[in-house]
Amino acid sequence: MPTQTALIRRSIIDTSIGQMMVRTSGTPDPSRPTVVLIHQMQSSGRMWTKVMSGLAAIHCVAPDIPGLGDSDAPEQWLDAPGYAEAIFETVRPLIGEAGCIVVGQHAGAVYAAYLGAAHPDLVRGVLCIGYGMYEDWSQGQRGFYDVGLHKFTADGGGLVETWNTVTKNLPPETDVQTRVECFTDRLRGGPNFFAPYIGVYTVDRDAILSRLHDSGVTAVMMNPVSDPIVTPTSRRKQLAIMGIEPLTPDSGSWITLEAPHIVCDAIVELAGRAAG
Repeated sequence: MPTQTALIRRSIIDTSIGQMMVRTSGTPDPSRPTVVLIHQMQSSGRMWTKVMSGLAAIHCVAPDIPGLGDSDAPEQWLDAPGYAEAIFETVRPLIGEAGCIVVGQHAGAVYAAYLGAAHPDLVRGVLCIGYGMYEDWSQGQRGFYDVGLHKFTADGGGLVETWNTVTKNLPPETDVQTRVECFTDRLRGGPNFFAPYIGVYTVDRDAILSRLHDSGVTAVMMNPVSDPIVTPTSRRKQLAIMGIEPLTPDSGSWITLEAPHIVCDAIVELAGRAAG
């Protein structure tokens, strides 16, 4: 893994939805794929900054999902493919002839798998971190309603509960500033925060993963051992559909902050496989 630190730039890209925030690092290289990084919910492209710093020699692009971080929200709620295509519209001008590697975590993993299946002409590889799956899809519906519990009220109700929900899975050594940044990412989403959940909790994730497998795009599954999203059902279904053993690093749902070097190494290895 590269040891130098990348300079991370922020910029705004105009799209059909509105203005999208994008973080970029590294220098575009026509001979190497761009790495597109799609964050999980309750977050923004900020969650990838340590990974981007570890990939200083590689061109990386980390957009904020529409309606989260500093990206504009769509006028109406989208389904999971709709959000994925909106993300792809955002990053497409930054992808060169060598195509891209798409990396996503949790909801971002669903978008990454979808994009690999939908755009195999440009997507050279996909890394899914914590791709959650269900025994039956009513579990997905219940999951959405569960995250809707922490709604804000005029007197500040819901703030403490939201702080606890956002920070409970952070590594114990996470500094206060990072905790505050994760919390403010959640606050900036406001009512739009819940919109992307509708898509990722109601889409058939089995079908998306099957289409990714059938596309022939090089794919890697990563299941951090302490990630609550990765249930025994998730592991069993991933193996049955993809036919590949997942990476199982000793980390949790905030692996990009806790152990970014593991993610960097997986991206570098995937890029090499996709190119070869």
